[in-house]
Amino acid sequence: MTMKGWTKVSKQHPCPICKKSDWCMIGLKGTLCNRVESRYRLPGGGWFHPFEAPRQLETFPVHRERLKPTLNPAELLASWPTDGLQALATSLGVSEHSLASLGASRAFWRAGLWSLAHWPSSAWAFPMRDGGNGDVVGIRLRSDDGRKWAVAGSRAGLFIPSLTPQHTAFLPEGPTSTAAALTLGLYAIGRPSCSSGGSEIKIALRRLGVRAAVIVADNDDKPNGLRPGFDGAVKLAREIGIKCVIWTPPTKDLRDFLIAGGTAQMINDQLKNFVWKVYR
Repeated sequence: MTMKGWTKVSKQHPCPICKKSDWCMIGLKGTLCNRVESRYRLPGGGWFHPFEAPRQLETFPVHRERLKPTLNPAELLASWPTDGLQALATSLGVSEHSLASLGASRAFWRAGLWSLAHWPSSAWAFPMRDGGNGDVVGIRLRSDDGRKWAVAGSRAGLFIPSLTPQHTAFLPEGPTSTAAALTLGLYAIGRPSCSSGGSEIKIALRRLGVRAAVIVADNDDKPNGLRPGFDGAVKLAREIGIKCVIWTPPTKDLRDFLIAGGTAQMINDQLKNFVWKVYR
């Protein structure tokens, strides 16, 4: 970049005096260095270091940041093994079949996906899909100790099982609660979070022929009166525009309900007393 006869230094063209890549400038007759002193102190700050002979103004080429490769989540998932799901199923308290239907696999570290300095060398991966075609648009990761994040470049999407759709779908939060619902024998589509995914859910329900929904709101009331799980469920109910109810498990979430001995029959017995409606 040039400014009235001066060119700013950069990493590719550092200051010839202090060898740094910022603050200094190079002109026709010398270098303005803001770190190394010379006999020519400038009023605005810095020191002028004249060349032995004047020369033409240098115009450095603009350095363009190398673009990161576009993520192909489906291709990446295909490179990861799907064996070992029983160990994950045991640790989560869900069935191996439920995890397999969600397309879970063992993810291994690859440059750019996540930093080994902050995350383990391997994790479990769950594909996130769009509502329209069910295409994989991102990958949710989960470490063995329960930390969650996503592969760089992922788009938030839905956790849709490779099962025959049912008339009624349960809509829990996240892949593990979705796996819990499937373990209970319920047809379920997972949301990316309590407050997102509404538009994709609406498209997916229409595509899959789902006519009614049970929105599972995590039991996560806060001391300050906030109810993110329930408030997110109400928001979703208004977005999807079909007959639905909002059900909150007596435990923290649906997976804890399953681990505590909850059954699909217990849920259905409770739902008999609910009023199904289209939220406006």
